[in-house]
Amino acid sequence: MHAFEISLHLRLIDTINDEITRLDARIEQQLASIPAVAPACTACGLIGGGHVPGCASTDAAVLGLVERLDEITGVGTRNAQVIIAELGTDMSVFPTGTPPRGPG
Repeated sequence: MHAFEISLHLRLIDTINDEITRLDARIEQQLASIPAVAPACTACGLIGGGHVPGCASTDAAVLGLVERLDEITGVGTRNAQVIIAELGTDMSVFPTGTPPRGPG
């Protein structure tokens, strides 16, 4: 009986892992359709791959938005995808903060 239950659980785990793989592919496909997620040079900022003429570092990495967010310690790929999904890529909708003024 235990062998049967273990094989059932292993099949369920495989099924769930397959679904996760399909969801990951769908998420990557959806993110790829967002223009601001395109790869950009980490030195000159050119979006779409490559470098602007005279880029200080033609050896600089060209990373997509997910990879750039993943460079932040503790973010990771999954959290980077969630950040993009929840906040979008247009940061102009968020006002820039001004420090609070003290009394007087």
